[in-house]
Amino acid sequence: MGTLLAIFKPEHVHKVNFFLDFQNYQEPTAGPELEVYNDVKELLKRDEEMLNILKEYKGCGGVIQKAISSKEHEEEAWDVLIPSVEKLRLMYEFSQQIANVAPKLLGPLCNVVDEEQSLVNKTALAKLLCDLFNFILDFDDKKMINPHIQNDFSFFRRSMPKLKNSNRNTIPEDIANRMSLFYAYPTPMMYMLTQLVKDQQGIPKEAVVAGLSQLANVCLDMVEKGMFESKDTNVFCLRAMTAAIILVDHISDEGVFLRKSPINIKNAIITLRDKQEIFGTGGLLNALKYTTKHLNDQETPSTIKNLLT
Repeated sequence: MGTLLAIFKPEHVHKVNFFLDFQNYQEPTAGPELEVYNDVKELLKRDEEMLNILKEYKGCGGVIQKAISSKEHEEEAWDVLIPSVEKLRLMYEFSQQIANVAPKLLGPLCNVVDEEQSLVNKTALAKLLCDLFNFILDFDDKKMINPHIQNDFSFFRRSMPKLKNSNRNTIPEDIANRMSLFYAYPTPMMYMLTQLVKDQQGIPKEAVVAGLSQLANVCLDMVEKGMFESKDTNVFCLRAMTAAIILVDHISDEGVFLRKSPINIKNAIITLRDKQEIFGTGGLLNALKYTTKHLNDQETPSTIKNLLT
């Protein structure tokens, strides 16, 4: 099978000769791979909890407006605001836990030394990375349609001196500053992961680009060939593919839309377009259109740009 890097030699660009069985894979049984698997799987047990917190986040706009209009209502606003901000802190801290475990997945999947090791031999870890990608896209989708988060946190930060004086603030200023930066981005989880991958130490950037490109290509290939009957599994693959494309486009100097792209980008876009009614992939097309970096580069072929208009 060869390693990710071996597969990614020029003569193998876009050619996929293997299958990742995301439905019937073997979990690791020993060694460092098992430790990584257990760490990431344990963390992702909380993904639905985080998504539900975000989905149910209603905001504190009403009490904030009252507090702005009259200082007499500040205490009332804080009673509502502080529990909400604690939920924002919980989600932010979860993002930091993701930042801690993500390199554990990238290392084994993208920094292969032994020629016998390949992506297909680490399907369990590849599945977890795709799980992580799916969560990140889902989280960011929900965050983008919730304007209350930034409004609430902005008011909280303005109120911090008063909250400190009344001994009601439980969030240190340095954490509040980092939370503010995190939630300032429309897609905070993807931005966090992008910066993490860019700054990844110990794994050459070219290896990460090759590994993620190959993951995107194999996910596309499995959907194109109808390897899975399950709609959910096909959607899972397309979401993982899209996340990998976005990441590669941000960390690669040239991006993914050029003619010699490491990813079969044209077929990826066409598949997302063709599967809109079946798999509801319109949001994934929008993610490629609005959250990638190099789409509007001069080097991007007009055919690619037209596919995303």
